[in-house]
Amino acid sequence: MGFEFSSHTVTVEIGGKPYVINMGDADMLDKVEHWSDKLAGTDYRGLSEGRLNALSADVRNYLMALLGKEQFEQVFENRPFDFIDGLELFAFLYAEIAKSRVDASFKATLGKYLPDLDWHDAEA
Repeated sequence: MGFEFSSHTVTVEIGGKPYVINMGDADMLDKVEHWSDKLAGTDYRGLSEGRLNALSADVRNYLMALLGKEQFEQVFENRPFDFIDGLELFAFLYAEIAKSRVDASFKATLGKYLPDLDWHDAEA
């Protein structure tokens, strides 16, 4: 048997339309990591003014990094982005990616070709 590419995309449905998240896109992963770190590292409660606007902007930027600008704009084509929509979409996408088990597939594929290495703690 020859080489077969593994699937590392996650298809999600938003507003009745399918969108694809490519978990193998290093540029996307770098951008998502940046916005994840910013969301996790910012004390929004400690901001005196505009904290919800700051949080909303960071969630928006995270979603745009994850979906890509074109898909993000398609999702919000017929409705303005707002804070609650952003949080709900963030939670949905996070759950769908976790459910997809793309990283487990990645580790299983690496284990198949490099069986002597321990991929248990590897990050996809």
